[in-house]
Amino acid sequence: MPKPLPERCKPDSIRGFRAAAKVRYLDAQLLTEARRRTAAIYFWGYAAEMIIKAAYFSTIGYRMQQSITLADLDRAKKQSFSIHGISWSGGLHNIEGWARLLVNERARLGRPYSVVIASRIVFNASNVYKYWRETLRYHKNRAWPFEAARVQASVDWLFSNLAF
Repeated sequence: MPKPLPERCKPDSIRGFRAAAKVRYLDAQLLTEARRRTAAIYFWGYAAEMIIKAAYFSTIGYRMQQSITLADLDRAKKQSFSIHGISWSGGLHNIEGWARLLVNERARLGRPYSVVIASRIVFNASNVYKYWRETLRYHKNRAWPFEAARVQASVDWLFSNLAF
């Protein structure tokens, strides 16, 4: 008998985040075509989160297949405040928090994004986070077409500009 899905998952890594982000993006596209816009936003949110996390861990020197553990994610969240003074609300799915951490960490390491790119990263992450929370799965609300379009445009920008 084949192993159940959760047992077939590999540890998180930059390569894994990028691959999963592409798959979740495609899932969102299919959901949009089926007029399931809230579900599409749900998957685009995860795609954006993984794109930004992959960029962050690449920035701090992780190798493509190096495991990224829950402890690594927690440490990054804690350092966002202790090193960068970034106020971080919520858990590890705070897309805006990850974007601000990415931008600030690149600057701290002497490889800053241009002011325009840095502001666009934060803007697009904030735009996704405005419409997305992992808790969407618990609600029956339906997203308006313009909401889905805004989220998709922001995720498209993140895909195009964060070294995919």
